[in-house]
Amino acid sequence: MSFLGLASYYRQHLQNFAIHGKSLYRICDQQTVFEMTQERIQAYEKIKYVLTNAPLLLMPDWKLPSKVYIYAFGEGLGEALFQVQIVNEKPYEGPICCIARQIKPTEARYGAGQIKFLCLVWALEELHYYIDGNTCRWRLPNKPDNPAYVPTGGEPQVPIEGVNITAVGTEFFEEVRDSYKLYKNCDILTSLLDKYCKDAALANSLDDIWKTSYDNGRFHLFDGILYHRSKHTCVMVLFSRVLINTILLEFNDNIYSGHLSEDRKMERITTCAWWPSWRKDVIEYCHSCDRCKKANKTTGK
Repeated sequence: MSFLGLASYYRQHLQNFAIHGKSLYRICDQQTVFEMTQERIQAYEKIKYVLTNAPLLLMPDWKLPSKVYIYAFGEGLGEALFQVQIVNEKPYEGPICCIARQIKPTEARYGAGQIKFLCLVWALEELHYYIDGNTCRWRLPNKPDNPAYVPTGGEPQVPIEGVNITAVGTEFFEEVRDSYKLYKNCDILTSLLDKYCKDAALANSLDDIWKTSYDNGRFHLFDGILYHRSKHTCVMVLFSRVLINTILLEFNDNIYSGHLSEDRKMERITTCAWWPSWRKDVIEYCHSCDRCKKANKTTGK
């Protein structure tokens, strides 16, 4: 217990500490029989090794951009904050801190995309004192050369391709970015959020529903795409009728979606996209679908 306490004090500077210490933490439970199995001995030796051979950490330079490598797989989440600094008159990309944790039992039921974005949100929460107000690039390479990736032994861990496994292709997201230029409110929001400007006149030119959400801090910009944050979700903003119809089609007529009830469809779209009249549009789309009307008539929903 004392060894884990000492090692845990330095966990922010050690890659994937939670994964290495998983088996050792289990024997700290009073209901678990103390037995040093081969797996636990290897974990103990691994933690000793990483404690004494950790890479030289850099002091953060707030004038330089940072890189955050994130990695999610079946057992845990790993993140590493890096910066490129001049060391010995040469550019050197070195670590500032590393964090990791195990997947919780409730999170083990998440889909691939949800796990990936869970890792992203967790990084924003844990590393906010490094990245707030600083230029930051997010890297999600699903390769062993990702600093946040460390195999745990046995069968090689297969990275979760959550960002790439979507019902729509990458061209859909390009169309989302391009569509913002055609609509006043979206164009204004991208200008306000991209440059972090505090132009009151520009913000006041937003329509009421958009301005209220902006004043409440509900809009965010990531990789050129607007996101709307509510109490439990943070989803992309749509305005183009063509793109909205694409989302409605995928969540209703797609072979993998099924013709669900209005409540179920609203629940699913809530975790994917937002636009001002989304509830009204979902209801109208359901009423226009013959299969949905027949199913609702049969079930009474």
